[in-house]
Amino acid sequence: MWKSVTSRLLIGCLVFLVTPSLACGPWLPPRWLASGGAAVGATPEFFWEIEVRRMASELKSAPDWNPPPWSPCLVESVPERVALADVADFEKAIAEGRVSQTMKAAHLERRRTLQSGKAPFQLKFDPADDHEFADYHRGAMAFNNGREEWADAATAWESILKRHKSERQHRSTWAAYMLGRLDLSQSKFADAARWFSKVREFANEGLDDSLGLAADSIGWEAHCRMKNGESKDAAHLYLEQLAIGDASAVVSLKHVLPFPGQITAEGDLEPSAGWVQSAKDPVLRQLITASLLSRFTPLWEPAGTTMSECRQWLDAVTAAGLDHVPDAEHLGWVAYNLGRYDDASDWLAVSSMTSAEAHWLKAKLLRRDGKLAEAAEHLSKAVRLLTPLHELTKTHLTPDMILPDHAARADLGGVQLERGEFVAAIDAFRAADMQLDATYVAERVLTPEELKAYVDDQFPWSEQDETESADAEIVRSTNRATHPEALEWRWMLARRLIRGRRYEEARPYLPALVRPTLDKYVSALHQAGDATQPKAKRARAWFEAAILARHDGFEMMSTRAEPDGEFYSGSFPMEHIAGERAAGMWSRPDSSGNGIQPPIVRPVSLKVSDQEKDRLEKSRLRHEVRFQYRYLATEHCLAASRLLPDNTPELADVLNTAGNWLKARDPEAADRFLQLLERRAWNTKIGKAVLENHWFVNVHGPWSHAAYEARGAEY
Repeated sequence: MWKSVTSRLLIGCLVFLVTPSLACGPWLPPRWLASGGAAVGATPEFFWEIEVRRMASELKSAPDWNPPPWSPCLVESVPERVALADVADFEKAIAEGRVSQTMKAAHLERRRTLQSGKAPFQLKFDPADDHEFADYHRGAMAFNNGREEWADAATAWESILKRHKSERQHRSTWAAYMLGRLDLSQSKFADAARWFSKVREFANEGLDDSLGLAADSIGWEAHCRMKNGESKDAAHLYLEQLAIGDASAVVSLKHVLPFPGQITAEGDLEPSAGWVQSAKDPVLRQLITASLLSRFTPLWEPAGTTMSECRQWLDAVTAAGLDHVPDAEHLGWVAYNLGRYDDASDWLAVSSMTSAEAHWLKAKLLRRDGKLAEAAEHLSKAVRLLTPLHELTKTHLTPDMILPDHAARADLGGVQLERGEFVAAIDAFRAADMQLDATYVAERVLTPEELKAYVDDQFPWSEQDETESADAEIVRSTNRATHPEALEWRWMLARRLIRGRRYEEARPYLPALVRPTLDKYVSALHQAGDATQPKAKRARAWFEAAILARHDGFEMMSTRAEPDGEFYSGSFPMEHIAGERAAGMWSRPDSSGNGIQPPIVRPVSLKVSDQEKDRLEKSRLRHEVRFQYRYLATEHCLAASRLLPDNTPELADVLNTAGNWLKARDPEAADRFLQLLERRAWNTKIGKAVLENHWFVNVHGPWSHAAYEARGAEY
């Protein structure tokens, strides 16, 4: 029965929450079934960058502008690009008959002087230098000579724009751009914004934009609009900037959001009057909603003022009296965050139900109502609509962050588990990279026959796989990334079959490196069970099997997940999901007060079907403790002791060896072997030492000495 396991879990002895922590320690991957499966009912983690990129992708296609000077796809530095473009544009103007070939030498000399960076500049101009390129150089010289000459720079660049359109084909965009930068440097934000807008206007008219300044001007104009208090226009421009590929807009967009309000002395939030107006603008509304969602982490961090902001924001949107809300499902998620499930349904009712977020929210609400089949259907739609985003440029991803495409698949796996669709749940958890959740279903819920069929179907074995499975560097590497998935799953199946004593079936699924060990173990068991052999020989075979089970049991019999944690190479204990789900309860330490507090015990959130419970009972291990195969090794020692006469060195050796294996982790279980030593081997060298020590001693007997000498190891 699971009763003893469950009691230990609820006392808190074996509960380890996989959540972010402020303390130092190893990173352990998240498990969707941890904390009672609360993640399946919780709000998924939203990411600011993903949300604003989604919004940018919905904008109309941007004009086919040249890439801006900062474009990472360009080899040259920005100064090099400017110099190359200046020369290339002049050559083009010569070909078009706009300037004379005789002017080229003077143009190149001025460009070299400007590129040298040795201010103050004194460029030479002839009376014949009456063209847009010369005017631009006059402005560049004055600009670089310092603030006292900026007025001359503005005059020179404005003179370009006063020319007839046919006379400013190549430097209109450059002049407007620099006039914008000049005004921005003087905090003339409104004037600067107009100049940056002019850059795109000129480019759209067909005037040359060899430096991609039209693209670059979007972010600069947005900055000026924001500085001038024009949040709405700034937000639209930053989204346009992101749409053309400038990822810096991801961060910039956060700065245009109106402050939600002030925190009062009582801890309440006084909403900003600007929020209601912001709610009326589709872009600002979506940005504020995205900001709130991406800051909300309901599973492990206190929500704090974010909860107040969420409430105030929904009130502001309602007060705006909107007739059409295309982003209704995202507002529904804000309501879901607050536990206002009826409000979430109301928002969803006015949604177009065309987005992944809408179907995902619908699935969460349906699941709350117990409509699992419909919930699974909507989750499947959400999964199909979600685009994998594994490369986020401005989000510092940590291993604890689970991107939406994985989170939705994990939710689907949880619902399928509730419905008893176990194989489908494994597929969903694997697709979500929730390997330990997939392992739980495979090891504890599927029957051995079902798992064998799944492994045969999903992980066919090739000659190359066979070769790699004989490579110790691959098989025994503690780096999981070096383990092919086929090797992992076939090995997991083999160990489960071995635990069920189905050795012949298990052998082909073991790595080639481990098969000889299994052969030795099986041979020892056969000799031990051969009643035609002398008792001493059989006892020796039992002890040899015990040595193999104790020291090679991890490779032959361990569980991938709990309790042994082969997934972590046995380095860390794991939360006992099987025990929690069998009991229908989970616990966590209470850290709310000082000192040791009783654990908090709660029902699991993810429904456990009768079918799952029945399967858990059938797959229960004989010893539901970490390194359970060591107990099997001591049982082999016990079998050996039954075949040996009292007060023989061999008997004392066998019992002392078994006790040593258990004494550190389970003194109570080890005490059984102490009592046998005191009763049956008291008159031996080891027995006397044990009686004097009142505990086991680190002394070899005849059989253990030979066994460990052959292995080249000490115990």
